[in-house]
Amino acid sequence: MLSKLFILSILCTMLTSCSTWDRRDVNKALWAASTATLIADWGQTRYTAANPDRYYEKNKILGEQPSLDAVDRYFTGAVLLNTTMFFVLPEKWQTYWFAGLAGFELFIVGRNHTRGIKFNFGM
Repeated sequence: MLSKLFILSILCTMLTSCSTWDRRDVNKALWAASTATLIADWGQTRYTAANPDRYYEKNKILGEQPSLDAVDRYFTGAVLLNTTMFFVLPEKWQTYWFAGLAGFELFIVGRNHTRGIKFNFGM
């Protein structure tokens, strides 16, 4: 409960300081959020791959039992693609891309959390 209150207070603080932000500033923040949620999903997918006896992957591209190498290649590409979108999409479309990806990944990470999937970035 305390962590939720902390996050809420941070969000409220950010929202009050956002009144001077332009679209570029918003897109930078959304890029950071979408990249952070991709990295969280990456860690959870690595955990799934390292525990094939307990979990399976729902990502159709990776398949049910991907290797750690396949997971790392997939998410490296996803993070690079996400960053590329910051430079190639018009600002209006960047907002949609980053907000949509962040929302989607947040849903996936939350679903994985309810399944008991942790994060694994151990080598």
